[in-house]
Amino acid sequence: MPGMMFSIFEKSDMAVYTEISKAEVIDIASAYQLKVNAFYPVEGGVSNSNYVIDCAEGKFMLTILEDGGFEGAERLVKLLSWFEKQHFFTTRMRSTAQGEKVLNWHSKPVFIKTFIPAKLYPELQEAQLEKVGSALAKLHQINPPAFLPKIHIYEQKRFAEVIGAGIDPDYEIWLSKKLKTFNGHLAIDAPQGIVHADLFADNILFIENREPVIIDFEEACYHFLAFDLGMTIIGLCSKGDDINYKHVKVLLNGYQKVRPLRNIEKEYLQFFIIYGAIRTSNWRYWKYHIENPNPERKNKHREMMSIAEKVEQIPTQTFINLALK
Repeated sequence: MPGMMFSIFEKSDMAVYTEISKAEVIDIASAYQLKVNAFYPVEGGVSNSNYVIDCAEGKFMLTILEDGGFEGAERLVKLLSWFEKQHFFTTRMRSTAQGEKVLNWHSKPVFIKTFIPAKLYPELQEAQLEKVGSALAKLHQINPPAFLPKIHIYEQKRFAEVIGAGIDPDYEIWLSKKLKTFNGHLAIDAPQGIVHADLFADNILFIENREPVIIDFEEACYHFLAFDLGMTIIGLCSKGDDINYKHVKVLLNGYQKVRPLRNIEKEYLQFFIIYGAIRTSNWRYWKYHIENPNPERKNKHREMMSIAEKVEQIPTQTFINLALK
């Protein structure tokens, strides 16, 4: 499959949420000691607005953080710095002349990141999936910093508040019942650490003769590593409302070449795929019906709803054979 040249935040079908003038771009860039020749919006960013800025010093990416606030921006700064110390390659933030990385622009955090010219694929082939599995395992082996949040963004209270909104009553009743089934299950004694928690194809860059580069860590947190695998399977091995288990097997094979799964992780992998699908459906419902209504994507939550139901119906041993053997 042919690849396409993309910047570090480029995604396929989302809009820029905040427009910015050239004068404002020049003003922001000047704080980072950059001279702007041209800039253009990137049609990407589920929660951010992004602009490529072509400067005398090279290309960079200007990001306006739409969700997460200054606390989230500062945490991202710390995490990317942590990765650099751990020799884990991903994007880096540029500093201003005063050593700051995040600026306040109209009460929103803005920052400038390095631009990585690389190939991005909307769908991954098996050889790529295996390499991504290995790259994810390496991420999971990094010692987690203490400042990581202990809850994933999808688990925040605001996303449960869609229940009772009355927009899609059948879905809201379904979601309420499903969320109740998780009570107690998340208290298992399984390995935890840094998780990306949003590993879709548009968060992975491919550079020739290098392992895949995982980017966009805004949703990273301290969680079960098997949860991250479940989310990654949804992100990379599903299409519409189906999961490709051949792709799952390839992804997990690459992962286990670096970090073999423990028995409890194998036991709970099916659960975390279901959990991830339900939480993703919850986020999509909130995003496209409440936070940013989008008629063209109003039924996207039902794809994840269907995946959750289908995976849940698979007998445990059958699932293990499909995914791990």
